[in-house]
Amino acid sequence: LQVQRGDELLSNTKAKEFISHYWDTRGGNGSEMRNYIPLVHYLRHYNYRCSTKTRIIYISTSNSTEVSNEITMIGQKMNRGKTRIGCNTFRFRFIESSASDKTTDSCDARYSRTIANIADFLIFSKAASFVGDFDSDWGRLVRTFRLKMKEGPTSDGDESPVSLPGTEIAWGEIKIPQAKIPGW
Repeated sequence: LQVQRGDELLSNTKAKEFISHYWDTRGGNGSEMRNYIPLVHYLRHYNYRCSTKTRIIYISTSNSTEVSNEITMIGQKMNRGKTRIGCNTFRFRFIESSASDKTTDSCDARYSRTIANIADFLIFSKAASFVGDFDSDWGRLVRTFRLKMKEGPTSDGDESPVSLPGTEIAWGEIKIPQAKIPGW
């Protein structure tokens, strides 16, 4: 999961519109309303597929503390680091870059963040499924690397010779403007 939080999200005008729409459609007011889309919205992409297996969910976020608190609020703790939410059991893993200190600007800190970001990217691009958004440059790069060529000839009415298997858009634009789509 690519769970967005923090100043980067609030500086994006389109992201603010989606956040506002999310809370407006749920009668958002008072203490429940936040300046981000909650984790439960991201997890709904997994809850419609009930499974007897424990799903390992890698989470990349700029605020691992807030997301950990959300997990505690919505799930039932089980043994060995598992959490039950709805009909599924999850084991959440925070990716290292999620917790890295971006205020330190030493060469070593930048190197560590870069390596951790590459690890994020590899996990996102190779995972069985990806839930995130394509509003950021990072999200669009993950999308590009998840694209697969369709088997056999495509029909005349088919818009694209590529598919995007195992990818769910958590929020944001579903159709990306043509100018931003690499891989065609």
